[in-house]
Amino acid sequence: MDPLTLRVVRLRDGARLPARSTPSATGFDLHACLDAPLALGPLPQLVPTGIAVEFSAGYDVQVRPRSGLSAKGVGIAFGTIDADYRGEVLVTMWTFGGLASYELRPGDRIAQLVVAQLAAIEVVEASELSRTPRGDGGHDGDDLREEQLLGVLSLLGVLEDLIQSRGPEQALQRRPNHDGRRASFDESIENLSGQHPCRLREGSSVRSFGKACYTTLESP
Repeated sequence: MDPLTLRVVRLRDGARLPARSTPSATGFDLHACLDAPLALGPLPQLVPTGIAVEFSAGYDVQVRPRSGLSAKGVGIAFGTIDADYRGEVLVTMWTFGGLASYELRPGDRIAQLVVAQLAAIEVVEASELSRTPRGDGGHDGDDLREEQLLGVLSLLGVLEDLIQSRGPEQALQRRPNHDGRRASFDESIENLSGQHPCRLREGSSVRSFGKACYTTLESP
């Protein structure tokens, strides 16, 4: 297969061509094209790269985050460049977590371009869909594992004790005993289902009970 040609135009001085940092790298590094350092903050900003690209229809060129920046608390929006777009490639960036500000300098690597071939897809309206074991199981994938639910139940017990002014030390003693995981799991459900707002109704699943617990924790 002949290699895809990615045509790149430098829109102003200081712009750098996308390039792989190593021969086997998947992405092509994108660089900030700035006249002076730029301070990023919690509000998203469009960072210019100083380039525009052209490629054949049937391909998807994505702007992806760099893991090194993400680890520092710098967010980079995932984006898609369409084959008919001829404008400058811009990268949406911001800070998150405990990072209040981050300084970008001219020429810094800020994101990467990843190219993939699109599948030929035809959209067809249907009156119904085939059935699967998962069905309409939502966006959270597999059912909650017992360990995850134990964590929720444990936290609810701690909160309950703190509310009743029993003190943090006594409250933390209510954590389930993982050596007797099955017993702790069953007892926690049995006790909590009758005492806490996220009740385990007859016929409801552990998954729905876990969701109710999360909802209760997130409610004001």
